[in-house]
Amino acid sequence: MSNNTSMKVLKRMVNQKCQGTLFVVGGTLILYLGDVLQHMSKHTSLKTAWRFWIDCAWRLYDGEKIIAGCYDDPEFICKKIVKLKDAILLDVHHDEVSHDLYFKFNNGMKLELFSDSATDELWQLRGADGYRYGIEENLTLRESFEEPDE
Repeated sequence: MSNNTSMKVLKRMVNQKCQGTLFVVGGTLILYLGDVLQHMSKHTSLKTAWRFWIDCAWRLYDGEKIIAGCYDDPEFICKKIVKLKDAILLDVHHDEVSHDLYFKFNNGMKLELFSDSATDELWQLRGADGYRYGIEENLTLRESFEEPDE
């Protein structure tokens, strides 16, 4: 798949509101984007039109200042990523060679994703309908439909 295809798919997230974030100990960061389809409660997780799973290294900026990174203490990370809640994603840029991604939000926050491995999964865009698009092992672009997330 070409960079044009990647940008067309990734641009689906542009102008979507970040409804929340989740940091999973071990390093995965999830952005919940777009319309809320199911609200959070004690027994369910947030379900939105789009979920963006990040399994690679990342840095979060407030303006030009780095305020958190994927290897920081989980409690510290959770206090910083909350700044993405309610922000609108203004732009996304995909580097064709490295598959690094750059997100820019309307509140001045920026999120930079970069590969720290040539063999691991990097990121995946997940639609509520089961659509999947992302970079898998060995930097392979993959597009598929799977069972929707619960």
